[in-house]
Amino acid sequence: MASSSSSSTPFCTYAIHHATNLHPRQNGTNNSRFTPRKTQPLRMGNPSIQPKLNHHQTPHQHKNVNFAHFLQEGNVNQVLELLGQTDFADYSDFLSLLKLCEDLKSLELGKRVHEFLRRSKFGGNVELCNRLIGLYVKCGSVKDARKVFDKMPERNVGSWNLMISGYNVNGLGIDGLLVFKQMRQQGVVPDEETFALVLTVCALVDGVEEGLMQFESMKEYGIVPGMEHYLGVVNIFGCAGRLDEAHEFIENMPIEAGVEIWETLRNFATICCAKNTLRASVLYRRSSIKDYRIHRD
Repeated sequence: MASSSSSSTPFCTYAIHHATNLHPRQNGTNNSRFTPRKTQPLRMGNPSIQPKLNHHQTPHQHKNVNFAHFLQEGNVNQVLELLGQTDFADYSDFLSLLKLCEDLKSLELGKRVHEFLRRSKFGGNVELCNRLIGLYVKCGSVKDARKVFDKMPERNVGSWNLMISGYNVNGLGIDGLLVFKQMRQQGVVPDEETFALVLTVCALVDGVEEGLMQFESMKEYGIVPGMEHYLGVVNIFGCAGRLDEAHEFIENMPIEAGVEIWETLRNFATICCAKNTLRASVLYRRSSIKDYRIHRD
């Protein structure tokens, strides 16, 4: 969408804090029963000390002991080798494996775990598929993430949020908005996190009108905007260089603007001040005064 700013400088590059680190919460059901095993610092080689076979253990029980040991040590290759020998991994094992691969940012290992997961009885589990989507996104393979998403027998709102965020952090914000449109068309009810993500996307693709429309549409779902949503709108105006509208929006907020809101406006004003914009200088001083008063109080 067209911007009213006369400058071609990508304001949002400077002013949105940690935009590429935004990740949705993985909402779902029944995941409170499962707790992934804690892991030690990650290693991909063979451990120097392996658990010994107890005389009272069967070979299968021994493999289970090895499996748990390798997971705790972070030896992904050893775990995958055992998975190739027998089929005994449970939900929490796969969850731990995917977490290890995500921490390693290893697309190759992630795909190997994916193949074992696909052949297991947990292949259609929503939370494991969500974790897999997050893994592929973190590894920069949004194409693989979308394949997992499309093949899921069922999804929750967290699945949709992950795809919206995944496209956004990989520089494909427009595709993220298309996922949001598809989400609504299929009757999936978005949550607060969904709208926060959508507003972030709109800021980065210069979608002022789209962002304002989605902000207003939150009322349709009975969602009361939080500070992150108001901040999202300020970012939308700021990225488009429309600082007067951003300032007016802040002044008319039904809740008191926090420090982050005023700091964001000040950051945008700083950019415009560098371009010798008189109005930006005025807004910079105003936002600085507001920020000072909030800190003082």
